[in-house]
Amino acid sequence: VKNVFLTGGLRRDHFDTFGNATTGRATAAWLVVPHTLKLRASYGTGFRSPSFLDLYAKSAFFVGNPNLQPEHARGWDAGVDYYLPESRGTLSATYFQTTFHDLIVGNFNVFPSTEANVDQARTRGIELSAKLMLSNATDVQLAYTYLEATDLTTQTRLLRRPRNSGSADVWHDFGSGVSAGVGLKVV
Repeated sequence: VKNVFLTGGLRRDHFDTFGNATTGRATAAWLVVPHTLKLRASYGTGFRSPSFLDLYAKSAFFVGNPNLQPEHARGWDAGVDYYLPESRGTLSATYFQTTFHDLIVGNFNVFPSTEANVDQARTRGIELSAKLMLSNATDVQLAYTYLEATDLTTQTRLLRRPRNSGSADVWHDFGSGVSAGVGLKVV
């Protein structure tokens, strides 16, 4: 179908300690108005086996947890991209949500700290971004993310996942293959 783009992929992994895992991803994009407006969405699954250090590390401040289970995730997102006239930039908004089973997290409530599984967790939020061409040689990129990250078992916020984060980057192309930029990230 003209102006509709679909992609898909599958991955199969075998782990000596955790068996087989199959993950996949599917995406769809529709150029509603070519060169002006795009609607997009994706769905995917994920698998993360605990690392060797997650399972067996030993130090004065951290010990591994040999009882960790692998992490499983399912997520989706939907968004819109608006392309500015004369290729001057792009404005984007995306809503996302991921659910986790056996999420691997740091447990800092014990000493020495260790890794633990969260039975059920969810992250969801919105991302806003803009990429603007200020001139033929200078680009600006702005991004903001609002994130709700919840341990669904205890109904508490997940640690180390900022509710608000943003970034700003400016790049200038001096020609002859030389460019420089500066960026700021706020969490």
